Amino acid sequence: MARDPVCEMKVDETTAAFSARYGEQSYYFCAQACLLAFANEPVKYVGQAGWPLHIELAGGASDAETDAPFIRVRGLHKTYWRGKEEVAALRGVDLDIHAGEFVTVMGPSGCGKSTFLHLVGGIDRPSDGQIVVDGQEIGRMGEEELTHFRRKKVGFIFQFYTLLPTLTALENVELPLIALGYPRSGRRKMAQATLELVGLDDRLTHKPGELSGGQQQRVAIARAIVANHRLILADEPTGDLDSAASAVVVGLMRELNEKLGLTFVVVTHDPEVGGQGTRTVFLKDGQVVRDERHHPGSRQVSG
Repeated sequence: MARDPVCEMKVDETTAAFSARYGEQSYYFCAQACLLAFANEPVKYVGQAGWPLHIELAGGASDAETDAPFIRVRGLHKTYWRGKEEVAALRGVDLDIHAGEFVTVMGPSGCGKSTFLHLVGGIDRPSDGQIVVDGQEIGRMGEEELTHFRRKKVGFIFQFYTLLPTLTALENVELPLIALGYPRSGRRKMAQATLELVGLDDRLTHKPGELSGGQQQRVAIARAIVANHRLILADEPTGDLDSAASAVVVGLMRELNEKLGLTFVVVTHDPEVGGQGTRTVFLKDGQVVRDERHHPGSRQVSG
């Protein structure tokens, strides 16, 4: 993805306002880069509200420029032991996923969908094979490296939201930023901007019990993207929602994919959700049995 080399976001301007003003996906990340800089060194920018904040962004070739896959999986095996019984969850999976794709993963229960997602996200370790994400071979990482990888690279969305019930929506979205060490003033601004982006600017102080299922999942999506993660892994994100809420959540993920260029890998059992992607990978008995690419006009319209 092409990026502007210098960001000119104003210190007192939210990400959503900045993004709306420019209307280009590359600027969202420029705006986030400015927010990250402001969060790291708030004292440096005190009294500068309204002045352009110039942040030099890191260079480097994009996925499209190098034609290298963002995720590269080769010979992936995962074996579990159930008592004395050996269970093969994945059996030699080979798969490439490029930056900006929206890949849905489908198949019957027990086919290895969630196992695949957990391995790519560094939650679990492979029994054999190679997993490379954004140039990093995560299968060989130690625990500390894997923790750093998850915090810096991956946003997770789960079926049952995994929000802390005693925290507000704003506080839940702040959690990844706390783990990354950002100061309170900066991370609060970033969390608020991201909740605005998912349409929940009027629910900032609500706790999970005061939100509908669809709203809770939108909070979870905001939490997944707040730290500028460009890889989002979603495990049955609509499994606990009715059809109307499901359509809203899937529509939001599609919008984030299309407008911001985020890479989504979504595990689902729902054919309607599966049809929303740019590509659908089918698993059966731990192996890829079909890989379908959808033309832009063939993606189903949710709702």
